[in-house]
Amino acid sequence: MIYISYISIIISISNYLTEYLLCRTFNMFLSQVVVGIGSMALHGTLHWFWQSADEVPMLWQNLTILFSLYNLHSKKSTRFSGFMLAITGIVLTMSYYLIRHVYGVFVVAFCLLMGINLSWTTYCVFKDRTCPEYPTRLWLYSLSMFPYLLIGGGFWVYEMHNCNELLPYYRVFNGVTLHILWHIGAGTGAYLQILLLTAMRAQARGSVVEVHQLWGFIPTVKLVGPKVLLPR
Repeated sequence: MIYISYISIIISISNYLTEYLLCRTFNMFLSQVVVGIGSMALHGTLHWFWQSADEVPMLWQNLTILFSLYNLHSKKSTRFSGFMLAITGIVLTMSYYLIRHVYGVFVVAFCLLMGINLSWTTYCVFKDRTCPEYPTRLWLYSLSMFPYLLIGGGFWVYEMHNCNELLPYYRVFNGVTLHILWHIGAGTGAYLQILLLTAMRAQARGSVVEVHQLWGFIPTVKLVGPKVLLPR
């Protein structure tokens, strides 16, 4: 998913997205890239510093998604809410490093932010089922929720509660674990949620978007209607 996010950043810089969409889309995809890099470093070293390089960006990515949801239909400048987003992120980061030894705090914070994001996204998708953009939104929403909840979340919860029973099998398979499916599901779900929010923002501003397949299997969002310069 890191490589897909890199590709998405390149796409967001192209003519597919407007100037304003570039800002928020770039930030969301960039946070996913940072999560992926931190995750690779953590699993390659099992060092506490690289664990923080994995977990802190996960919190930041949720914040960037919250920022996008909060300003989804905004027609005014979003600089103040962006400033508050940055302040919140700094406070979360400082708090994380102060109590990083209590893993449960991170789990609660991450699950809380994730729950707010998914609930808010669900509300935004289904609040108007008569709009012409609804089929596109529903398709992207369905694509994102399946890997998020069933693959990523499901295997994460199952593994956490059955670690001792699964350990002998992990040793047989030389360290191949169900945790891999968590990364695949969560990464794919986050990527598709970002596409959904990008499409909804463009549609809210009167632009027309379509879901395209990059290389025949990677979903992307392309702006095909009139471009609208939006306030930052």
